[in-house]
Amino acid sequence: QALVRARPVAGAPACLAAFDDIRREVLCQAREPAELAREIIEMRERMRDELAPRDPGVFDLKHSVGGITDIEFMVQYAVLRWAHAHPQLVTWTDNLRELESIAELGLWSKDDCATLHDAYFALRAAIHRSILEGREAHAEGAGFAAIREQVSAFWREQLEAAAT
Repeated sequence: QALVRARPVAGAPACLAAFDDIRREVLCQAREPAELAREIIEMRERMRDELAPRDPGVFDLKHSVGGITDIEFMVQYAVLRWAHAHPQLVTWTDNLRELESIAELGLWSKDDCATLHDAYFALRAAIHRSILEGREAHAEGAGFAAIREQVSAFWREQLEAAAT
């Protein structure tokens, strides 16, 4: 999963090219979709157990159900699931361009990808604002309720359904 986001930032050109080749080779391996979905769900649940707030009235923009990490995990799932058939999916390392590629290839609908794109952008902007203001990236009560539900519904539709 980490290789989906990995990119070299410095080094000899030959090393950078070798890293890109290895990254592409690993990411483009065929994977069994149900097993992949189960592994991603399990990893996400472990992260959530460790990092999400225990108070159900607090929405952590990053770690709670329906937060930005759920979007990141879904994008990583899509890349790992379909890169063997669509190697262009491993071109980008950022979620927004990966979502554009997923939509262009018709792997998820353009509307679904646009919804996830907009949710990611809104959550990321709110997280950045929180950091700049020196406060935790939390929303109280019904804050971000529509985004949370959209992200959670897509999670259920894509990952939980694929895991069965």
